Amino acid sequence: KDPGNLLLWAHYADSFRGICIEVEAEDSGNSEIVEVGYSPFSVYVANQFDGDPTQLPRKILSGKNEAWAYEQETRILSNSEFIDTGVSIRAVYFGLRTSTVMKDTISMLLPRSIPTFETAISLATNKVEGASQHEREEGQPRLSFPK
Repeated sequence: KDPGNLLLWAHYADSFRGICIEVEAEDSGNSEIVEVGYSPFSVYVANQFDGDPTQLPRKILSGKNEAWAYEQETRILSNSEFIDTGVSIRAVYFGLRTSTVMKDTISMLLPRSIPTFETAISLATNKVEGASQHEREEGQPRLSFPK
């Protein structure tokens, strides 16, 4: 939810060498989008749970300790082997240390309709911001896969 969060880039994007993928998701018949709840809870143990036992997995997967609240995490939960939900990529953000090879490869894989952005750290706010549109070369080859 916050592509400008320094801790998320440091923890989950290999210290700014990775990418951030902005997605939009919709609930479907076999999955549910859940906002993670943050609280000072301790670990749940099955024999200590006093609710409906079929809800224990959902309870565990939809909560985290409050120390992780900065993540503002959303999860997709499903009982199915495959999640059939409308997830679409809205944009891709390259960390400020993402390699040229990685940027070029991702640019070749993505349709041109999905924007890609270069990121920078603002000295004024100490947040990742000021993202500028990543330039894709017009003649850049597209990857094609055999049918």
